[in-house]
Amino acid sequence: MRLVYKILFLIILNLIGHFAIGQSDTTFQSIVLCRGDDFQGQEIIEDTLIFENNGNDHVGYLIDVSFINDFEIMGPESICKGDTLLLTIPDFDSILWNTGELSNKLQILDEGMYQVTVGNVRGCFATVSHKVEKINWDQSITPTDLNCRIDDGSIAVNITDSNVSTTSQLFFGQNLIDETTSQLDTFNNLSPGKYVIKINGSEGCYTTDSIELNAVELNQFNFDIEDTIVNIYSNLLLPINLDFEYQEITCFPEEKIVECGENKISLFVDDDFMIRVQIIDQQGCLLTDSVAVTLGSGYDFYIPNSFSPNNDGSDDDFEIFPGPQVTEINSVTLYDKWGNLIYEMNEKQTDGLRVDGNMFNDLSDNMYAYFITFKLHNGNEEQLSGTVQLFR
Repeated sequence: MRLVYKILFLIILNLIGHFAIGQSDTTFQSIVLCRGDDFQGQEIIEDTLIFENNGNDHVGYLIDVSFINDFEIMGPESICKGDTLLLTIPDFDSILWNTGELSNKLQILDEGMYQVTVGNVRGCFATVSHKVEKINWDQSITPTDLNCRIDDGSIAVNITDSNVSTTSQLFFGQNLIDETTSQLDTFNNLSPGKYVIKINGSEGCYTTDSIELNAVELNQFNFDIEDTIVNIYSNLLLPINLDFEYQEITCFPEEKIVECGENKISLFVDDDFMIRVQIIDQQGCLLTDSVAVTLGSGYDFYIPNSFSPNNDGSDDDFEIFPGPQVTEINSVTLYDKWGNLIYEMNEKQTDGLRVDGNMFNDLSDNMYAYFITFKLHNGNEEQLSGTVQLFR
């Protein structure tokens, strides 16, 4: 159809030229140019007629402008890290991307300035560009393995240099267990296992990382004895065997504790209570164990089974040592092997008793019997009997 219009146009131009420049014949030439080409110093933008007078020769140039319709590269202007995008243009006779591709579709994997040059069969070309920017953020994910408990692991997330808002999600298996919109945050109280951190950007981008938290082998501490029964007012010694280094050891209840050390605990027992030991090891972990102490009905009373009155300064006298449960000694009697009374004490004593060994120097026996009566803290009266040997 356009060719028919051009023929009609030439006939009209010939008549115009005939009357415009006299009876001289005017010849016409049809020239195809691309839009923007130069013709005789003129930039040609659209179809036009240019006359040239060469003496008696008149030439009319019918300029036929060939052009490529305006177009643009269609596609997103941003790309997520690791994504693949598609840029497209209309179909042309020739296509050349700055990546070397020759089709009207271009797959891209990264940011950049993408340019395409297209052409038609008349040799006209056009070039357009399209900029794609990467949406990205720097992130650091720091796991902290479990230390003391079964649920004291943590994963710290730090997102920097981000122009988009993000949401960090924590998955255990397929289950979402926590999320945060802060770019600097920590997921706490985590058990051992494999976790997935997914960071979602507001532009639809996301990244994932797998993190595994490990449990550590904990130090162990336990008393070497079970719950125990002791006499009232006794001094109790509990051994502690620690095969690891520690920062601090504390014993409770403090008012009962005489000594709280690495190898032993010494304490005074005057009622039923629970002994608790708390140890903080080098990892900062808290270890604890306890033993129940129950008062028994017994008492302590030490009586040597021999003495030697030779004035050497060692065991020269017959002595008795009541324990803290004994409030008073009521009587002490000594008999020889024939049943003869050789010593008697009827005055109440609140402390121990010493019988002078020199009184035995005039006696021939080497074995003596004793009888002792005494009162306990609870008011009960008790008695002890036995034998003691004399070494000369």
